[in-house]
Amino acid sequence: LDPHEQTKINQNFNAVVLPCGHSFCSPCITEALGSQQQCPLCRSAVAAGEAKCLPANLILKSLVEKAQREDVGRGCYSAAGMCPEHEEKFKLFCLTDLQLACIICRDGEKHEGHRFKPIKEAAQSLRTDLEMFLQSVAEDINVMEQLAKAQQENLRVTGERSKQLMVQIGQNGKMIFCYIRKNNAC
Repeated sequence: LDPHEQTKINQNFNAVVLPCGHSFCSPCITEALGSQQQCPLCRSAVAAGEAKCLPANLILKSLVEKAQREDVGRGCYSAAGMCPEHEEKFKLFCLTDLQLACIICRDGEKHEGHRFKPIKEAAQSLRTDLEMFLQSVAEDINVMEQLAKAQQENLRVTGERSKQLMVQIGQNGKMIFCYIRKNNAC
């Protein structure tokens, strides 16, 4: 599609909801229901009367509008492994910017003087780094769990010792009280 047609489609997007809960753009589902009176996804029947007055899916419509405002469409190229700027396949990973790049990006001013690796090498290197990081985190978690257990044991021992001291203080207090009473009796 040329940019003018794409803009018309984007501006006229009108999502509707079928009785089964699936959402489609209005022109597409109108065309689909013209040939068969069922949801294209789940095959639930859609009565002819229902097909003429489908409710709008305002949530989906607002999401599409938001995506259009944020120009998320350019991200589709990234998801497909394509550079949105040059419409070339990503083949490199910029080690300086930590982002995918095509051959044209590499040679452009934006990445001048940057270091690159082929995507597969960079992915393996990053995967190895991630695995090492996760191993380090797992070890740190293990150490923290051990410290927490040791701390809980220390609290338990301190609590028991505190109870013993309270009992001993109580007994010593009784002995002192008896001693004082005994000496006062004289």
